[in-house]
Amino acid sequence: MTLTTNVDEGQDLAIANGFDSPVAAGSATDLTVQCDGGGSSGTQPITVTITEASTTGIVVEQATITVDVDYQCTGNNGGGGGTGPASFEADDVDADGPTQRFRFNADALGNKDTATIDLSDAQQNAGVDYTGASATLVSGQDARSFGFDDATQEITYQAQGNVGGTLEIELTGFEITGDQGGTAYYSDDQGRSDSASFSVPAIASNGEDVTTDGDVVIRAGETSGDIDAGGDLTAEDASKIDGSIDVDGEVTLNGKVEAIERIDAGGDVTTGAESSVKNDITAETGSVTTGAESTVKGSVDAAESVTVEEKGVIDNDVTAGADVVLQEDAVVKGDVTAGGCVTVETGAEVKGQIDDNCP
Repeated sequence: MTLTTNVDEGQDLAIANGFDSPVAAGSATDLTVQCDGGGSSGTQPITVTITEASTTGIVVEQATITVDVDYQCTGNNGGGGGTGPASFEADDVDADGPTQRFRFNADALGNKDTATIDLSDAQQNAGVDYTGASATLVSGQDARSFGFDDATQEITYQAQGNVGGTLEIELTGFEITGDQGGTAYYSDDQGRSDSASFSVPAIASNGEDVTTDGDVVIRAGETSGDIDAGGDLTAEDASKIDGSIDVDGEVTLNGKVEAIERIDAGGDVTTGAESSVKNDITAETGSVTTGAESTVKGSVDAAESVTVEEKGVIDNDVTAGADVVLQEDAVVKGDVTAGGCVTVETGAEVKGQIDDNCP
């Protein structure tokens, strides 16, 4: 037997958690009601309508069951409500999509309370265009109403019942228009307000040089010139960097990225399979990993470890503050100097001297 239901709500009580629909034969389901914002007490009839119940040869439709519920409400919108911190967070814009996520603590929200994330300032002043964006509730309790309003550039969440914990919202379907960061503003019906700043990555294209305080992304098939960034660089497979890389953060080359003059990074450097670098790679505080069958025409210098993956070639020296690993058939044509151990796997070769500090 299957069962589907709907519930007629009264003026004083509201549905907090409704029936599952449909309900399989032999199973049970619960209905929870709560105060709906008033401060009264009394008895409220709750009517359940059996839309359809069926078994072999029998169908029951539109049968009703009414249950009287005694209640006493305190006028606090059905629970929740308070002055706890919103703990609002706005993630940096992720170029993959692009997407952006927001989080806030919903413990203070009562039934029918509305929380608002205002992105209108970012729309005007940051490197984003939220026109046509869509919002998805990633985690947290389902809403009475929820969505993104193009006209106001606001995300609104109206609570359905008692809400608690952290709500996470993802925004998709918007565009990156520049590398200017922005600020998102939070407010709710409990009088809480908060704000959070976020960064927007620079998108390299058309062979142009990029200078930014933040991150840089090069999408597949695109070409950039010189890159000077205060954050990280991520280059997708089949992109091209027709110049040098100088970043304060990490460099990640996903797949075959070609024509790079040199790499100077503050953090880790990872080059993809078959990537090529015409001169040196330096990781001032991090490690270096060169991809399988990749080539580095210069030297590799890392504060931490260095790994040369299968069939990778380094034309000059390798210097590492920690371990050095040469995977199968990798070649270093110069010397290897390591603060830790040097591992040379089957078929790998160091044509110069090895100087390590392996216990």
